[in-house]
Amino acid sequence: MLACLLVRRDTPPWNALVSPVAVHPALLVHRVDGLEPGLYVLVRNPGALPSLKQAMRPEWLWQKTGPDHLPLYFLLPYDLRAVAKLICCHQDIAADSCFALWMLANFEIALKQPWRYRHLFWECRMLGQALYLEAEATGKRATG
Repeated sequence: MLACLLVRRDTPPWNALVSPVAVHPALLVHRVDGLEPGLYVLVRNPGALPSLKQAMRPEWLWQKTGPDHLPLYFLLPYDLRAVAKLICCHQDIAADSCFALWMLANFEIALKQPWRYRHLFWECRMLGQALYLEAEATGKRATG
């Protein structure tokens, strides 16, 4: 499901991006076969890895996990269902799901070039839509 979020310049919707990849999904994993519950991040732009590590807690693991082609990093082993519910306006679905997801972006891009805020927003929407479609294709459901 996460592999569909990796940019392929010749594949829709990613061929519509006009700016470099700048958004990285953070996942609170609750019930995914083969993954320990906890916090993960999908680093969609390898060049962003050092700045993501620097921006987050130094004690987090940053342990590469999953298939080789998937830049998924395990940060924190923890049951985060209550956190997901809290962050998602106390909705049970966030804690009862396979995983909950947030988008990480460096807003300095938009501060330096305000017109790029719209591009960050578009990229987040593309990620969300790709996940919706992938969830449906695998027989799961998604909500935003």
